[in-house]
Amino acid sequence: MRWIASHKALVIVLSIFLLIVIFFVASWQLQGAGNAVGNVARTAVSFIQKPISNLTDRVSSGIKSKFSDDKLLAENEQLKKEVSDLKLELVTQRLNSEQFKLLEDLSRIFDAKNSPLNYKYQAANVLTLERSGVFNIFTIDAGTECGIVRNSVVLNGDGLIGRVLSSGEGWAKVIAVIDENNNVSFEVEHSGKTSLGVCHGTGDGSLTGNMLDEAGVAVEGDLALTSGIGGIYPAGLVIGKVTKAEFIKGSYLMRVDIRPVINFKGLRKVLVIV
Repeated sequence: MRWIASHKALVIVLSIFLLIVIFFVASWQLQGAGNAVGNVARTAVSFIQKPISNLTDRVSSGIKSKFSDDKLLAENEQLKKEVSDLKLELVTQRLNSEQFKLLEDLSRIFDAKNSPLNYKYQAANVLTLERSGVFNIFTIDAGTECGIVRNSVVLNGDGLIGRVLSSGEGWAKVIAVIDENNNVSFEVEHSGKTSLGVCHGTGDGSLTGNMLDEAGVAVEGDLALTSGIGGIYPAGLVIGKVTKAEFIKGSYLMRVDIRPVINFKGLRKVLVIV
């Protein structure tokens, strides 16, 4: 009795629960009766079953919904991965197609003895163009991860663009052939004779240079190609066309002006020899 007195709340709850169970069992037994007692019993069972049934349905629905949501999430993630893979494949195919087109264009700027297939290339996009003082520099979106290092040669289907000044993971800075500090050895062929010279940028987008010996001759319209001397630029790359050729006053050497074949303002994609 002392325990009951000290646990009144628990006893009340247990008593109510016990009464509900007894009532439910009795109602269940009596619900089949055809009299008024049976009707009351059926009503009571229905009253009790309804919230229980609703609770069961909610739990079941929640479990199904959870499994359904998990399945949908898994399917969604799988679809996202497949879409991502397809996008990557499309990008790769597009880049391969663009690089192949650039490689095809290279056949126009190399002479027969210097096939473009003798080199390995990395295609890249031009990120920024910079003009500061005497420098003509731009950044591309490929670097050391692709084997691009200092003095890697940069070109496209029109001709020589420049060389790499520095590189890192995912980037490289390129100094253009039209920069004042970028000397390039070139050769021109005139009347069956090849003459050597050295040119550099003038700061206004063109090139100027001198022939290296007194026998060197060039005329307007001659094509200036890289000579291969100096160990950086391979021979046979188109630099530009001679726009002016005259003897230096007081000297037997010729001075030449060259217009580059590259449109540096419209530069978007390049190839780098790696």
